[in-house]
Amino acid sequence: MSTTKYGPGQYQVLLDYNVVLKAHAATIGTNDPNNAPPSGEVAVAPRYLTPNAVFVQTRTSGGTAADRPFHLIVAN
Repeated sequence: MSTTKYGPGQYQVLLDYNVVLKAHAATIGTNDPNNAPPSGEVAVAPRYLTPNAVFVQTRTSGGTAADRPFHLIVAN
């Protein structure tokens, strides 16, 4: 798995398997036990013409594109 950042809050997550027709879900979150994650929103979508990738967009609660930590799930 690898991640490419395109701009504020814009990420491509490349996986080692085909994710076409699988469910994609993401949440704002962190693994840091000392800090709560920042507030915000996240959306995930299939990556056009890249069958083993998804696009993740994170934003502030006001809708401005911004870097936010996230958890991603891809499942059958």
